[in-house]
Amino acid sequence: MSRSRAQISAGRGPVEVRRFVARPAERMEALCEERGLVVVDVTRSSRCLTA
Repeated sequence: MSRSRAQISAGRGPVEVRRFVARPAERMEALCEERGLVVVDVTRSSRCLTA
């Protein structure tokens, strides 16, 4: 078994950027789970998605 790691982050950018980055991150998580890949850790912050 091989291991890979993907990290998607908008860091501390403007709120609009953090919202934009959150959408493909959620999609990537769903695609991984659909294909039987293990999603080990997901960190979300409500602070990063509110204006």
